[in-house]
Amino acid sequence: MNEAEHDRLVKALCDPALYPHGARHVHHVRTHISSLLLTGPYVYKLKRPVDFGFLNFTRLDDRRHYCEEELRLNRRLAPGMYVDVVPIYGMVDAPRLTGEGPVLEYAVRMVQLPAWRADWATRPGAEARLRRLARRLAHFHAGVPRSDASSPYGTPEIVARHALDNFRALAPELPAADAAHVAHLEAWSRAGFRAKRAAFEQRRVAGYVRECHGDLHLGNVALVHGMPRVFDCIEFDPELRWIDVLSELAFLLMDLLVQGQRARAVTVLDTYLAATGDYAGLALLDDYLVYRALVRAKVAVLSHDVPGAHPYLAFAERVAAPGTGAFVLTCGVSGSGKSYVSDQLLAPLGAVRLRSDVERKRLYPEAAPGQLHAGRYSAAATEHTYTHLAEQAAALARAGMVALVDATFLERARRETFYGLARALGVPCAVLHFDAPAETLRARVQARAARGGDASEADLRVLEAQLAGAQPPEDDEPVIRVSSAGPLDVDVLLGALADYHVAPQRYLATPAGG
Repeated sequence: MNEAEHDRLVKALCDPALYPHGARHVHHVRTHISSLLLTGPYVYKLKRPVDFGFLNFTRLDDRRHYCEEELRLNRRLAPGMYVDVVPIYGMVDAPRLTGEGPVLEYAVRMVQLPAWRADWATRPGAEARLRRLARRLAHFHAGVPRSDASSPYGTPEIVARHALDNFRALAPELPAADAAHVAHLEAWSRAGFRAKRAAFEQRRVAGYVRECHGDLHLGNVALVHGMPRVFDCIEFDPELRWIDVLSELAFLLMDLLVQGQRARAVTVLDTYLAATGDYAGLALLDDYLVYRALVRAKVAVLSHDVPGAHPYLAFAERVAAPGTGAFVLTCGVSGSGKSYVSDQLLAPLGAVRLRSDVERKRLYPEAAPGQLHAGRYSAAATEHTYTHLAEQAAALARAGMVALVDATFLERARRETFYGLARALGVPCAVLHFDAPAETLRARVQARAARGGDASEADLRVLEAQLAGAQPPEDDEPVIRVSSAGPLDVDVLLGALADYHVAPQRYLATPAGG
């Protein structure tokens, strides 16, 4: 079947009488690779018989295969949406969806979604939905097949080729002023792929290249019954689907950031990392953000929308600008407000948070809770946890991130370890010291334990031990004292951090008043 015959077939399929489930009206939507027929209850999606090099749907057997792949792959994240693959019988001008005989064409049948606002992620109340989406993505990534040293996918050469192909597609289509920016971004990308080749390869060998969705921008996330539902993954090229999980996350983050939703991007990043612990992968986040921004810029330019490419190019330039990491430590006993304040600082700092309560459980998932000085709270486990926090914070700082380390840091020696690490890395460091009256602390700890659902397992026994052994920061330390009396003034806190040269992260931080 050629394209002209395909168009005739689609025109014939617009007859509502053809559909056994009944259809009052059939609406046709055409994309560059598909024809979609919206019938009310269902959408029928046909592959167009096209050959773009990166995909070839010219043979019927291939179109059937990719229909089956689309069904298999999308059922992972949208199981109730993708119904089956439907054979189409008859002739081009007289097709049938029932009966038997030679198959003329195949279509993926999907449940037709109710209309939803495409801007749902930028509207009030989206934070909780984005957290659910981030947790769902983390769970999905944990369960899909993953690469190993013998895998043909996700090699540094493949990653670089796909990223650099964007520049070859963009350059001829842009005016001279834009072409200069693209040339700078291409040079930056090439240098990054050379410098980080070993890191890309280590990720692949360690199993972080997995059979992902491949096209996870907000246009492929529908709001169904108030819940985000991811659909329309890449079925036609396994190289674009077998990717680093951080590349997949970067696509979603980039889309939010370009739309000015920095706080919500930080929410997604914080939720995903708390679930996965993949902090080391952020060493490649800048590279993947620029790659994903250039993908969307290329799509805009090839759709004859050069102005539509400008926000993506501007964002990529901001990511490619030099940046400096930092450490921000919390210090205080349980119930003193550390986690509350770190929540409030995440967006304005654009920080990546490391919570000792979360990381301790990640390191010791099988240990019984509530054992003071035993199990995951033994001296050895505590030492291991702080060593782990230092290693992850160092990796974040090297990646130009503000590492917000939410832990008690009650012993000066533990704080000194981070001060020394910051000096070795050449990054600023500050410690936020929290204090409150003992009775207030006891009341907070009891209330938190009664509510449940918090990562902290501290009870009154833990609190009393902390109060007895705490070593508060002294004036020769880079300390900012945070009072629990009265409302929190984030701007004042940011100013105090600036005094220690801790600056908000360059593309994640929400600007003042933003």
